[in-house]
Amino acid sequence: TMFIVGVAASALCALTPLTISASFELFVAIRFLSGFITAPIYPVVGTIVEEWAPMDEKGIFVAVLSSFVELDQLVTPPIGSLIAEKINWPLMF
Repeated sequence: TMFIVGVAASALCALTPLTISASFELFVAIRFLSGFITAPIYPVVGTIVEEWAPMDEKGIFVAVLSSFVELDQLVTPPIGSLIAEKINWPLMF
């Protein structure tokens, strides 16, 4: 299931440059659908921790799994800006 969600989200992300050049409404619809598909991933962190983490390491598991979301928000904008400026913006997707 997680693999299918990942493939679907990646496919929608790859379609983003094509949709923005076709119409803004289609772009918004694709981005909304991408968010709708990936949103259930975040609550799954609790289930993963519950199943796999030893009792005394649950806090560390949650911290590590959640930190990637924050790290992504820190790293992605500067890299995306450089790609958009130096190469071309569709390459970001």
